[in-house]
Amino acid sequence: MNITNLLTILVFFNYYNPLSVSLTLIVNVFFFIGLSIINAKEGLRRVRLNQTVLIISFVLCLWALLLMITNWNFNVYVFGKYFRTLISSILLMMVISLLKPNASQLIKALSFIFLLHVVFVFLQVLFPQLDVPMAQIFGFNRKTEIISSMSIRKLGLSSSYDTAALISIASMIFFFLRYLIRPKIIFILLSLLSLASTVRISRTGMVIGVLIFGIFAIYFIRKFKGRKRIALMSLFGVGMLLAVYLMLPIIAASTVSLLLESQSDGMVVSNDDYSTGSTLSLLNSLYDAMQISWQGFVFGLGIDPNNLVGRHTDIGYIKIVYHVGLIGSILLFYLHFYFYRASVKVKRIYHKDLSLVLLSNFVVLYMVLLGIMNVKSLEIYSRGAYELLLISFLILVGPVSKETSTELLKFKPQRFSSKWE
Repeated sequence: MNITNLLTILVFFNYYNPLSVSLTLIVNVFFFIGLSIINAKEGLRRVRLNQTVLIISFVLCLWALLLMITNWNFNVYVFGKYFRTLISSILLMMVISLLKPNASQLIKALSFIFLLHVVFVFLQVLFPQLDVPMAQIFGFNRKTEIISSMSIRKLGLSSSYDTAALISIASMIFFFLRYLIRPKIIFILLSLLSLASTVRISRTGMVIGVLIFGIFAIYFIRKFKGRKRIALMSLFGVGMLLAVYLMLPIIAASTVSLLLESQSDGMVVSNDDYSTGSTLSLLNSLYDAMQISWQGFVFGLGIDPNNLVGRHTDIGYIKIVYHVGLIGSILLFYLHFYFYRASVKVKRIYHKDLSLVLLSNFVVLYMVLLGIMNVKSLEIYSRGAYELLLISFLILVGPVSKETSTELLKFKPQRFSSKWE
């Protein structure tokens, strides 16, 4: 089996976590053992552990544990989350350093991984009987009756509707970036298909997806002049109008309580089809969850707010504060800033390597997307989302230096150019 196929399997399990996160860890262990046997002559000398990632992952796990000991309250979910991420980070760093994939191979793997999710969203539209069994396979941990009550919405290969939207938008971004690097109409079509899948996933996904695609379209149109610019403006204008025509009735019917139902492209949508949640309820949960002492806010509590009466919230940033406090949040911010700086440097040094440029742009924009989606649900440093970011980053920085943990920080931060080479 070639490296691209092995990498695709590795990314699939780490991103989608079918059946159980424990199965993903087992798969990573098998990858490490198998690759160690294949590279037996060199042994573990080929293994490279990124010091920055390792130290921050270890400190976050230890910090969460110390908070639980201090508060005499061991929270299995919180400790399991940070301990699993630490182990996963170590295993992935070892596997990637032994497998030694390149950016081109990762791009092929991601193309398959993203397209698979989008295809299954539409397969679930055609065959609703797939909804429940696939939700159970990919870790949907709420009552399956919810799936039946919101039958319009589809999960694809994800464990929640917000995560499904995140994957579809990431897919849209990825294929648009592929088009910018290698202008083939198939990439634009796949990008639009990814955006279209959000119609059957979530309101948040629709809005964010359309806004990002609109920004991309404006950037792309600016590259041309004359008739080509007019033609592209017409094309994207029609596309955006079509998106508004399909999405606006859905957003209205599932947001405004006075509008009991609406119809979009033959699909009748009621106020309950996309859940009865609203921006107001999200803000209320923010207010309720922030009823926390300053010590808890700064240092954290080592618990999940959803385990406390009256503190339930979907907001990812609040959950992180409850887990590891403002201190832990700063560590996570630094980790992602480190990813950003290193990615920008790779793009600056290897600007002639189109695969590295594409991957660098994707890593940066994916982090931005995680930051946006983390307002709605916990996506930063979360299972799947973090693993994909880490795998992409490790493969991206591979050509720069074997000692990535120190060398990549030896430069002054550059202003991120709006022009993608």
